[in-house]
Amino acid sequence: MGRMRLEEVLRDAEIGALDLLDGTPPQILDHLVRAAALMTGATAARVNVITSEAQHAIADSTGAVGRDDLEASLCARALRRPERVQLVPDARVDPLFSDSVFVTSGAVTTYAAAQLVTAHGVSIGTLCIFDPQPREITQAMLDALGQLGEAAVQAMEVRRERADMGQLLQVLAGGSKELRRSNEHLAAFAGQVSHDVKGPLAAVQMALELIQEDLDGEEHDRAQLAAFVGTALSS
Repeated sequence: MGRMRLEEVLRDAEIGALDLLDGTPPQILDHLVRAAALMTGATAARVNVITSEAQHAIADSTGAVGRDDLEASLCARALRRPERVQLVPDARVDPLFSDSVFVTSGAVTTYAAAQLVTAHGVSIGTLCIFDPQPREITQAMLDALGQLGEAAVQAMEVRRERADMGQLLQVLAGGSKELRRSNEHLAAFAGQVSHDVKGPLAAVQMALELIQEDLDGEEHDRAQLAAFVGTALSS
């Protein structure tokens, strides 16, 4: 398995574990993309997660969420570069981005992205901003974009931890019910044993009392004593 293929497998697994596609993404992502757009003055900001099959916009400052072709994805291309936060001042002249349909159509000229890196060290996508016109993006804006990207990942991780905790509590609740049932069965068993033992113990007690009475008398009937002892032993 090649390196890129391994990265795709890990990315798919992490996105699945975070439940970003089938579930509802954390609502805070909508606030983060709006903040990114306002901070930079860009036309739009978006959180994209990149699976092995497509780009999935799960939050967008303009509301344009959905699935896009992976081949055209700027964010998928951004993940090929090692920089966690990167700026493409003019995607039309950048060899990595220039042939994307988003660029050739004029939809994107200025592009910047912060990789979304999980606690497991897997880059699952980006928080990106883009504009059809050339736009000045300062270093301070890039630093803030990186911080917003980290906040996005933290929101995803917190939701996963809450889900894991919920599952653990369900397991513990189930275990508690099972323990309660076991204790009830044990109590019933102990009650039955106690009931079953009372009869023989009463016979033993009676036989020993008769033996004691016979020994206290002046004369002892050995045959009777033997019968009493036999009764006690059998009980």
